[in-house]
Amino acid sequence: MKNVYFVLANQAYGKALYLPYVSACLAAYAWSFDEIRAQYRCADFFFRREPIADVLDRMESPAVVAFTCYMWTVEYNKALARAIRERYPECAIIYGGHEIAEEDDLASLYPEADFFIFGEGEIPFKNLLSALASDRDFASIPNTAYASDGKVTVNPREYYRDLDYPSPFLTGYFDAWVRDNPDVEFSVALETNRGCPYQCAYCDWSNERRMRLFPMEKVRAEIEWCSTHKIEYIACADANFGIFERDYEIAQYVVELKRKNGYPFVFNACYAKNSNDNVFRISKLFYDNGVNKAITLAYQTVAEPVLRNINRQNFSLESFSGIVKRFNEHRIPTYPELILGLPGETLQSFKEGMCTLVEAGQHNAMTVYDCQVLRNALLCRAAYREKYGIRSVKVPINYIHASLPDPNDIQEYTEQVIATESMPFEDMIDALMFCTCLQGFHHIGLLKFFAVYVRNELQVSYLEFYDSLVRYIRQADGTFLHQLLGSFRARCCDLSLGEWTYYNPKFGKMGWYYEEGWFMEIAVEYERFWDEILPFLRTFPIPEDVFLQLTAYQKFVVRLVGQTHMRKTFDYDFYTYFKDAVNMCPTPLRKRRMTVKIDVKEPVASWEEYALRVMLYAKKKGATLYTNDKDAVTVLYEDESE
Repeated sequence: MKNVYFVLANQAYGKALYLPYVSACLAAYAWSFDEIRAQYRCADFFFRREPIADVLDRMESPAVVAFTCYMWTVEYNKALARAIRERYPECAIIYGGHEIAEEDDLASLYPEADFFIFGEGEIPFKNLLSALASDRDFASIPNTAYASDGKVTVNPREYYRDLDYPSPFLTGYFDAWVRDNPDVEFSVALETNRGCPYQCAYCDWSNERRMRLFPMEKVRAEIEWCSTHKIEYIACADANFGIFERDYEIAQYVVELKRKNGYPFVFNACYAKNSNDNVFRISKLFYDNGVNKAITLAYQTVAEPVLRNINRQNFSLESFSGIVKRFNEHRIPTYPELILGLPGETLQSFKEGMCTLVEAGQHNAMTVYDCQVLRNALLCRAAYREKYGIRSVKVPINYIHASLPDPNDIQEYTEQVIATESMPFEDMIDALMFCTCLQGFHHIGLLKFFAVYVRNELQVSYLEFYDSLVRYIRQADGTFLHQLLGSFRARCCDLSLGEWTYYNPKFGKMGWYYEEGWFMEIAVEYERFWDEILPFLRTFPIPEDVFLQLTAYQKFVVRLVGQTHMRKTFDYDFYTYFKDAVNMCPTPLRKRRMTVKIDVKEPVASWEEYALRVMLYAKKKGATLYTNDKDAVTVLYEDESE
């Protein structure tokens, strides 16, 4: 009996660790065949980043080792595969996953591998096992490549019609791991369909445009497995959850099981690109039942030329504004996603795009990703890169919201776009700094209400406000803010480090988006920040009595460490004014005496605890501002009693 091992070396997220879904999918399908069961033993799965020597010691005469390759596993896989090759030279090494592309020079990139699988892996993996055990006719296996005499032969592609694969959950592969590791908070990836109808140039999800559905009874049974095994976090791996009407039924079942068993805590999904009524129904159902904390609106860019360059079409800004307003009316947080570094984007168009979405009502949150070069994406192809002047570098991978890697661990890398023909490197860094400030000051909330006030009362656009704010900080020599921005900029410019993720042990042993680090560093020096920012705010002709009261209100509603019960009285009804303004229904600021009471239900005592519970777990719900939490804030007016 030949031993087969699987390797999917996941990065831990604190105590959380993903079960090896892809590996188990391959195993569940292959071992459903008598011929495989007769000749092979599914020996073990390695899904932690264990020391190479420890993994080798646990292997017993491996005949086949199958590696899942993505950017955060490649270097570990290569090191382990080389060690296996040295100790067990007859072992067949198979590479598959998103990192493996037919167009690459596979012999040079991965000389340690014998076989490669492209795209969907269940059928080609089973066929490789069959060929290894019998005729060794590798040339007849679609969606694979094989190495021979230092060369790699690539077989033709074939696309599959059905999804009648056995479930890795229901066949029992995960049961013992969950049972025997009570200290680990296991998360899972789960699919309800495969395929994506879009062809976005930066994405490697759309190699298969046809969409196929897993049987509904299988989907329901897998979700029930997660619930009964107390899985807290389900990452739905669909490209467009909500695109099918049946997705609402799936959402209902998730909620039903959470009510019954208490699990899952979260069902996180990438929603259909052009948000529709079905997405809204699902989002509202999840939010009302605490299954999801915010809803993604995938926008990527606002600039029309860029959209054409990346083969994408967004819903209109008018539609976007209507969608945001609809979600706001139901108090459902949303956040659009943008990508910095797309071909055709300029520094100005990027800044305008971010602020255009704010003008359209997106005040709660926004996520900006750095454009990365994915091996199976159009953006990786040489002709496309040359056409748009795409310049990229290989930098150490950024572990945003993940535990910092062990310094003895093998370093992983990502290929990151740092310049295009339309956005030189200096402009890219300027765009990143603007993005950091806009999100830290507006979406996370340090100066949101000032910006909204001057927009409504003085017709100062959000672009003008935040552009002038960044200029002010860059020119404010000797200030804490100037030093902080300079340190952020220096980190980003040092490509040898590739630190486009922010680290400070004060906020725990994990990486943060720069705007999150920016906000928390300022919050630690909160009074100093206000001393330094007041000269900038006074450049706007705000009536003195309003200015003083608005300053007090903005300072008061930002959540900090150690707060429990607070109250403050104001002469103006800022609460109603800003609630109406961000909901795109502006009303005049009324001079009406009000008292704001804040009762913190779950106070935090340290910045590390703040980073975890407020920034990580609840930022997208707007938890950094008390006014976003209806359970924490009570507003009393002079003609009302407690």
